[in-house]
Amino acid sequence: MNNTKLTILGIMAVLAVLAAVSVNRMGDTTQAAAAADSPLIQGLDPSQIAAITIGTGDNTVTLKRSGSRFVVTNKDNYPADTAQINDLITKILDIRTVEKITDNPENFADLGVADAGVQNKVVFEDAKADALTGVIVGKRTDSGGSYVKDVKSNDVYVSKESPWLRTSAMDYIDAQLVNVNKDDILSVAVTDPNGSYTLYTEPNSSNVYLKDMPEGKKLKNEQDVFSALSGLRFNDVMRQASADASLKFNYKYVCNLKNETVYTFQIAKKDSKYFAKVSAKYTGETNISKERKVESEEELKKKEQQLLARDAAEGFNKNHDGWVYEIADRKAKNLTKPLSGLLEDITPLKEENEDADKQAEIEGGQDA
Repeated sequence: MNNTKLTILGIMAVLAVLAAVSVNRMGDTTQAAAAADSPLIQGLDPSQIAAITIGTGDNTVTLKRSGSRFVVTNKDNYPADTAQINDLITKILDIRTVEKITDNPENFADLGVADAGVQNKVVFEDAKADALTGVIVGKRTDSGGSYVKDVKSNDVYVSKESPWLRTSAMDYIDAQLVNVNKDDILSVAVTDPNGSYTLYTEPNSSNVYLKDMPEGKKLKNEQDVFSALSGLRFNDVMRQASADASLKFNYKYVCNLKNETVYTFQIAKKDSKYFAKVSAKYTGETNISKERKVESEEELKKKEQQLLARDAAEGFNKNHDGWVYEIADRKAKNLTKPLSGLLEDITPLKEENEDADKQAEIEGGQDA
């Protein structure tokens, strides 16, 4: 036997040993066909879910059932967003497997499905805090899926797709605090430690004006203040009892709407962060009822709008009373903008014409 044949046989022997080791590491794969395109979690009754834990260790997010909905225990039991809860359950139940990889716990760490330190782990618990079911999503695979494992089983599979799971407490909270269209606003009053001012809308117009405008001044960026409640979201939330006791709520933003609703924001600033307590009040007729006489469609529509505004204000207070919200910096600055930040000098007409002439000369020279 020559050296070439010996070399080939040596390589074949090494490959055989590696194959044997691989089979020993990953376990029996004869169940792969049975696992193909089947759900990892075989059924879950959402009505039996008393709690949901996401992640492990210090990074664990806990959602707990409270009555007909869930709360986020990491955020002082703030109400969870039902849509996000439903989305999470749907994502878990939609995980479908391609093939079984292993059932040997010695392989779990390499595949990212070991219990310790796993972020993408979701467990659904019953009222006794026992696991109903759950899943660990491990490392991604080259096929576009991930290694996945039922928390109550050692079987590890490759999923068809890699599920993306939300893993922070704020992911399960509806962070939109209020959304007011600036066209629905009558006036906005801003108070800070140095004074206050009020902006108004002109009748039948979107123009904003300031009463008692200082002589020689005009408004700038006033729409930033007027639209501050448009899509206003918060970064964090806590109960008032849990908030920093040193916070001084010495800024105020009061928004008066055309439907007779008034939103009030009491705002505190500490370092670079802003915090707000919020409330709403319906200032219109509260004793709204149908008259015995026949009412016109216009009268009925007006009463319906009054009822909706009244109920919305009551619901707003029910949801937000007793809470302190951390507001994003950009929006908070618009809520607390001082009057000096809204005023600029009026340029005399003569100076404007001179500036225009100079600019025309410059442009003319460039063209030449």
